[in-house]
Amino acid sequence: MHESLLQTIGLTSDQIVIYETLLKIGALKARDLTLKTPYKRALVYKLLDDLVKLGLAEKETKPGQVTTFRSTHPSALAALLEERQGQLKNVEKTLTSSLPGLISAFNLISGRPGIRFFEGVEGLKQVYLDTLVNTEMIYALLTPAEIEPNLKKWLDATYIKARVKAGIKAQVIAPMSKETVNYHQLDEKSLRETLVISGEDYPVAVEVNIYGQNKVAFISYRADELIGVILESPHIYNTMKTFFKLAWAQATTGARACPPEADAPWVQKANSTKSS
Repeated sequence: MHESLLQTIGLTSDQIVIYETLLKIGALKARDLTLKTPYKRALVYKLLDDLVKLGLAEKETKPGQVTTFRSTHPSALAALLEERQGQLKNVEKTLTSSLPGLISAFNLISGRPGIRFFEGVEGLKQVYLDTLVNTEMIYALLTPAEIEPNLKKWLDATYIKARVKAGIKAQVIAPMSKETVNYHQLDEKSLRETLVISGEDYPVAVEVNIYGQNKVAFISYRADELIGVILESPHIYNTMKTFFKLAWAQATTGARACPPEADAPWVQKANSTKSS
């Protein structure tokens, strides 16, 4: 009668036969169902029990009489569908959290570099959370300026705290800016070492995270371009890590700690304007 619909909701073909028989005829004993369907009594009882648990059938037992079964109101199908949708959402959440590990295992065996793309604030959160899967040092090139406000709030309130709690340290290269001064001042509290470079000579527009022994993430977190990419490849990871260490070593020879507020270029510019 409505077999395809009932299968979509999740009923088996055998359950559908029993359900539709009850729906068309009404209350029946299990013995009667063995005569009206191709199933033996033991299987009929099992199928009836399944339908009762699903809320699609109910049994009625009266003293001195054989138990009968009837279908419940068809609206129970809508309730069952809603329940199944809730279960699927839970499965989806579990799959989403487990997928990175499954992909990593696949890439490790196949030798293929994995590429994953993410969009929007929620997508970028997934990129950052992926850096917490492994407790190895994170090597990052970034600019604390111009981060989308909602993402920045989440990074400060949730991500950094989670990284610190997991004991994951970070080495960061960042161009000079007002935001970098504030960022640098929180290094010790954030299990982080920040090397400040010239923003004019070395502008940085996106964040690069090198982490997990085989991953590199590129993150563009400006409000007009919220996209992220995770590459999984030990070769790409090792090469990017080499570049980072080279940049760190070269910058260290000419870099100094983040200048005091009074020495910052924007303060110097303001002071020169006042004196003139």
